[in-house]
Amino acid sequence: MKNTLFLLIGFLFLFSATASTLNEVDELINKQQFQEASKKLAPLVEEARKNKKDTEYAKLLAKETLLKLGLHGYETAIEDLRSREWPKEALPHAMISIVYGRSLKLYHESYSWEIRKREKITSKDKFDLKTLTSDEIFEEAYKAYDKAWVMRESLGKLPRDAMSDVIQPNTFPK
Repeated sequence: MKNTLFLLIGFLFLFSATASTLNEVDELINKQQFQEASKKLAPLVEEARKNKKDTEYAKLLAKETLLKLGLHGYETAIEDLRSREWPKEALPHAMISIVYGRSLKLYHESYSWEIRKREKITSKDKFDLKTLTSDEIFEEAYKAYDKAWVMRESLGKLPRDAMSDVIQPNTFPK
């Protein structure tokens, strides 16, 4: 009985600590203190990944990526997201695919004047964002969006706001 009580108290403490940390992160974001918010968010992302909580992991990873983009670290944000382990479940995987595609689009919008000067390099051993042409960046973004599109039938059965962390629900009737 005592062990169960201690376990329950420990779980509640852990849950409230995570919730309060997320509240702190949101508060920092509202104050536009993205660097501090990112530092507080990183351990939560890692914890969700380790515990195989795919939906929570996807939401936190999306938030972390958007924070890095907010700090104008486009290349770092994209390369970090690309190198991470992506969730296996359909909804979380689609969420990350959409964030990845959007990140590539934002990167192109922010650096298009530089990107448009690039010449295509045919022999590439690895993905290098700094050498991709406009066409290659959009091709990569379309591939990411396509991963989510392929899952549209199963995703269509979910509530409209299931991906509200990534996609802003429109006014289309429920």
